[in-house]
Amino acid sequence: MDNIQEELQKKVQELSQQVENLEALVKELSTPIIPSVIPETILVPLVGELSPERFQTINHRLLEYVYNKRIQTAIIDFSAITVKEISNFEVLAESVGNLNASMDLMGVKLVLVGFTPHFAQELVRSGLSIIDELNTFSSFKTALEYFMKQQGMAFTKVKN
Repeated sequence: MDNIQEELQKKVQELSQQVENLEALVKELSTPIIPSVIPETILVPLVGELSPERFQTINHRLLEYVYNKRIQTAIIDFSAITVKEISNFEVLAESVGNLNASMDLMGVKLVLVGFTPHFAQELVRSGLSIIDELNTFSSFKTALEYFMKQQGMAFTKVKN
């Protein structure tokens, strides 16, 4: 009987470890960080629900990444986020403000793109005190074009 109980406990521990590993993988995959064509610039496209816990995970992962990779500009794309995927606009606004302040302290320019009109209105209504300080563009494309122009870069069409 003791042998069966020990085997079951061992199996439970193994399964618990697998669950922890899978949860860590899901967290990592839920915040993709994509290097841009512009040096020291990354894109972070957000998809799915933006709960305070998820935004905290995004914040932590992003801060670690920009520190380790010496990133100068982080572009967060909200294009795939709808208003229904946000549990609380006041909390989201506070989270965005905290992320902006953290990035600023690290010397990283945070750029936000892809707000829908309704999303933008709700952020303004939330009373975020730093709303005027946020760097925003309508889309990733417009942000990319702006930063490329700043750095004297341009896409050119190759003739076949």
